[in-house]
Amino acid sequence: MAKKKNGNNEGSIRKRKNGQWEGRYTIGYDSRGKQKQVSVYGKTRAEVAKKINEKVSAIQNGTYIVPRDITLSEWLNIWLTSYAYIKVRPSTYASYQAYIDRHVSPLIGGLKLQKLTTNQLQVFFNEKRMNGRIDGKGGLSPKTIRNMYNMLHEALQQAVINKIVSVNASEGVVLPSKEEKEIIVFKPEEQRAIIEAARKDRLGFAIELDFFTGLRLGELCALKWSDIDLAAKEFRVRRTLQRVQKKSSDIKAKGKRTQIVEGAPKTKKGNRVIPLTDSMLQKLLVHRARQLFEKQRLGRAYSDNGYVFANEFGGLIEPNYLRKVYMRILEDAKVPFHHFHTIRHTFATRAIENEMPVKVVSEILGHSSVQLTMDLYCHPSVSAKRNVLEKMENL
Repeated sequence: MAKKKNGNNEGSIRKRKNGQWEGRYTIGYDSRGKQKQVSVYGKTRAEVAKKINEKVSAIQNGTYIVPRDITLSEWLNIWLTSYAYIKVRPSTYASYQAYIDRHVSPLIGGLKLQKLTTNQLQVFFNEKRMNGRIDGKGGLSPKTIRNMYNMLHEALQQAVINKIVSVNASEGVVLPSKEEKEIIVFKPEEQRAIIEAARKDRLGFAIELDFFTGLRLGELCALKWSDIDLAAKEFRVRRTLQRVQKKSSDIKAKGKRTQIVEGAPKTKKGNRVIPLTDSMLQKLLVHRARQLFEKQRLGRAYSDNGYVFANEFGGLIEPNYLRKVYMRILEDAKVPFHHFHTIRHTFATRAIENEMPVKVVSEILGHSSVQLTMDLYCHPSVSAKRNVLEKMENL
């Protein structure tokens, strides 16, 4: 008998040649959005349908007990959809999905979870450090390796909690040392040139505002007029915009691989209040007047979504689009390219140079800790060192 598709989460059920009934339910999806299924058996169709409904319900509420011969890939997909999904940010979820599909599954995903060893994981991470890039141009960075390890460690720890395995095989893995990256900032003359060039662009005020607030790119794109208190001369950072990879199941259902997601700021302290100087406030009002003129001119064609930095029809501005605007402004200013985050680094560095208290800088940036701010920015510049040495000579 051919298998039948059923509703109510019954999955696929068929009667085998030996008279036994077989049903299948989905426990995850591979990198192409193809279902990964597990079979259950029974003497009657109703018995199998009941078992499938119980399994599907358990997967949805996080109480599913996996088969003992489950592979690492199968467990990671269950963990991702049942445990990680409810607590991580969409961008983090997308990163985890990519780690599983592009890195873990092709090399060690077929290993049985209960037989996974520390040495197998060590060999895997060593290989990724040497030759892990998808484009074949070398190895993954220590930071990426650590991010992937953290995901695996958490997933395997959940397997320990669920009593699927007795030990977490990732515990003994040795990771590469962290790389200390140099913080790049724009020179004062470069900053002035960029701001001057930005004033010629319709969205240029976004770049200028960022030099004096240090917002992340996604936070800047997500800023709404409802976040701004003109009387108090301040605004609140409440959300961020990001384009992220969809879940594999959503890709299969809807076709598109990515989507724009409005989410919470990166850290708990990312939800913060930032004051506006009188100068920035006046420029913000000019920007608002220009936007209202566009709205009036377009009439019904304009859909006001409340964004401070919107497209010509009132819709959101994607981070990648604003990144292109920024690159265009750099070219116009004849300033060498540095990534968008350099504006944030520049704000923090100028603030420290002008003796703003580190705690204040940290709160404006929305860092998770003051120590992070100190580690990143509290390093004297060459000119500051020279001034101290000159003072010592004068002594």
